[in-house]
Amino acid sequence: MNIKKHFLFLSISILACGWGTPWLFPKVLFANEETVVAMIDGETITLSEIVQRLEESLGSILLEDQRPETLRKKMLHGLVSQLLIGRFLEKDGVDLGPLEVQSAIKHLQDRLGGSPEQLSEYLKKQGLSETRLRWRLSWELGWPRYLKREITSERMQTYFAEHAHEFDGTEWELAQVVLALPEAVEEEKQKAVLESAENLRKLILQEELTFAEAARLYSIAPSRTDGGKIGAVGVAGPLPQPLLDAARSLQLGEVSQPIRTEFGVHLLKLLAIQPGKQTWEGSRDQLFDRLSQQTFQRISAREWATLAEQGKLHLFEERLSFIP
Repeated sequence: MNIKKHFLFLSISILACGWGTPWLFPKVLFANEETVVAMIDGETITLSEIVQRLEESLGSILLEDQRPETLRKKMLHGLVSQLLIGRFLEKDGVDLGPLEVQSAIKHLQDRLGGSPEQLSEYLKKQGLSETRLRWRLSWELGWPRYLKREITSERMQTYFAEHAHEFDGTEWELAQVVLALPEAVEEEKQKAVLESAENLRKLILQEELTFAEAARLYSIAPSRTDGGKIGAVGVAGPLPQPLLDAARSLQLGEVSQPIRTEFGVHLLKLLAIQPGKQTWEGSRDQLFDRLSQQTFQRISAREWATLAEQGKLHLFEERLSFIP
């Protein structure tokens, strides 16, 4: 198992969570270097740090359909979660030796020239306290070890058995009917399209017309010429996620409830299932990634809730729209 590769991927996913660029607001609010957007057990995260991390990870790439505060919020939540886990790992001590973090700090100090003053100056420039540094080092040193200890072969095998179709290469042969649903139409018209899809489903179930006939008569998708058939689809797509989720829940021959996506309102029919042949051993990397993400979410949510209940975690998200 390539723990380092996974850890690098997870770290990047936490930092590279969107594109950011300055935005014009009717009311411009300015921040200074000390504008605090979060406090964790007495330690602060500033807006300038969030902006700097976004710029370092992705540069000034323009994404016109997202406001910077949305991107900054994603970055902030990711950083808070990472620090909470680092804090937990330092306190837990199972995956870190008693002097290991201190040794890493000493190594950093030696690289900077050897004096405590040089280390202090470095931390000041980075906007870090020694506690923040300890949490970060605890994350970097302890998290890969924690995952290796927690995600055993037995756990991966059990998860695979419970979610085999998501890993073994199973494919679902599907047909669809797609009704047009323009985004700009009024809510009443959108409801009318959904009702039309429900009525069409009833006609199919009552055998007043076949699914293929419904596709040819009413679908706006190119697949209508072939009775709505879209071929075999695996868990990786290329359908929108709501359709993939619905496909996995269908029984053979079943017609789904109406499903709304950006392309319209869909009815799906499961025509056949092609069983996959991949074993759990062949899916180790994917299983490790999935369980690592779940472990990250579980621990960060637990630590988040604990500190919030103790009054030691505060987020000031309204300040994320300030201009640094």
